[in-house]
Amino acid sequence: MYNREKVEKLFKKKKFKEALSYIEGYLRKEPENPEMLNDYGVIFSYCYGFEYGRKFLHKAIEIKKDYKEAIINLSELYIQNNLPFSAIQVLEKSDISKYQDLKEKLENLKKKFKPEKVTFYIPVYNVEKYIAQCIENILSQTYPIYEILIIDDASPDNSIEIAKKYQEKYPDLIKIIQHEKNKGLAAVRNTAIENAKGDFLATVDTDAVPEGDFLEKIMMEFSNDKKEKIAGIGGKLLEKNSIYVVDRWREVHMKQHWGDKICEPEFLYGSTSVYRISALKRVGGFNEEFRTNYEDCDISKKLKNAGYKILYIHYAKAYHLRKDTLKSLVNTYYNWVVAPFKKGFSDVKVLIEKGKFTFDILYKFFEEDLNFKRFQLLYPTFLSCLYFPLKDIETSQLEDSKKIDTLYGTAGILFYSINQISIISETLKDYLYKDIEDFLEIYNLRKKIKRIAEISSQNSEDLLNEILNNFPDADLEYISNIGGYFTKILNVQPI
Repeated sequence: MYNREKVEKLFKKKKFKEALSYIEGYLRKEPENPEMLNDYGVIFSYCYGFEYGRKFLHKAIEIKKDYKEAIINLSELYIQNNLPFSAIQVLEKSDISKYQDLKEKLENLKKKFKPEKVTFYIPVYNVEKYIAQCIENILSQTYPIYEILIIDDASPDNSIEIAKKYQEKYPDLIKIIQHEKNKGLAAVRNTAIENAKGDFLATVDTDAVPEGDFLEKIMMEFSNDKKEKIAGIGGKLLEKNSIYVVDRWREVHMKQHWGDKICEPEFLYGSTSVYRISALKRVGGFNEEFRTNYEDCDISKKLKNAGYKILYIHYAKAYHLRKDTLKSLVNTYYNWVVAPFKKGFSDVKVLIEKGKFTFDILYKFFEEDLNFKRFQLLYPTFLSCLYFPLKDIETSQLEDSKKIDTLYGTAGILFYSINQISIISETLKDYLYKDIEDFLEIYNLRKKIKRIAEISSQNSEDLLNEILNNFPDADLEYISNIGGYFTKILNVQPI
């Protein structure tokens, strides 16, 4: 028979693991015993933190809604951890009708802690796979939400039809705003600012789901900012899927967080952030020239320049549900690094500068992955080294003949460099050619650059002459620089 006195004695003697082990033995036989779940949750929270122990207390109350001891323990844990709205929710959802002291406690908490008006908005574009789960998680936030704006950026899929079902269910809470044409993420964020009735503007990416207390943790930090110097606070986005190489690459090289400590970061990631609307309006909102990327970096700079602070807190968490293909991964990362340079894509010098910026980043990725023996991540990085400079040319505003010849000339020098490395197999080259042709939708690339890529001479002058013979309008300055950056990548060595 389960002996609570024994558990209490073990706890007082600080024999926590022995106490937990004792309870576990009985829980295996009676997994839904509320008394045991309560004791286990209290001790587990004491030893390992309430984040891990609270689920046992929640389960105890789910089984027995009027279990006063568990209700008190769980609500007190939340109060001790500066989550009073979670404590209020526990008391409201439990059956406390026969406990006058708990009813008074609930009323006192409600009087003491008044929520701010928070508008939570959801950007919508091709997210029918994720939108329902995202809305559900926002609705289940412990912090009261003033309104939810679902902003449709002319999405061609079924996303808004799914959202409308939630609007019908919560007509006073959810509002749908539709753009007539696709304007980009920065414009969606500005639409949210213009239409918000709250004082704070919260968001997560639609393919992300926030933990239940995500918003509460951020808003409690704002409540400590009496002088209103903090304009925005961001949380931590963790990858939910990292089994496959492309998703693991995203987890390692496309982190959307600043680690495991509170800090004033360089910028707040737009995927998990809350801002003071007054601060956003003061700096003119988001720059819509950055349609889908870099708008979060830009707004952070504007806020800092205006004298505000931004804050990152690692314990407010959301989970990224995205699953990539190789093509979607490489294109997404390309859009990340291209955004700051987009305006100057008619200038070869800007293209060269962007190429150096990109190769410096990819060089670090290569070095890190070699050092940490993450060899499975090398292919997406290597492929990016080939694809990015070619994509830069393809999307540039150069004259057509110069653009086409420079693209082929650059591809030629890149694959020529690969052919000089004996350890790169023919099979790997075949994969690289196939992927580059697929990504660029240029299916005769290998044939077009064959004479350059397979030239026997190792004299750079012979190589450049061969490029000009085949592609007379090619920009040799761009090609030479990109070739030099790529050679550095090929020579990278683990430290």
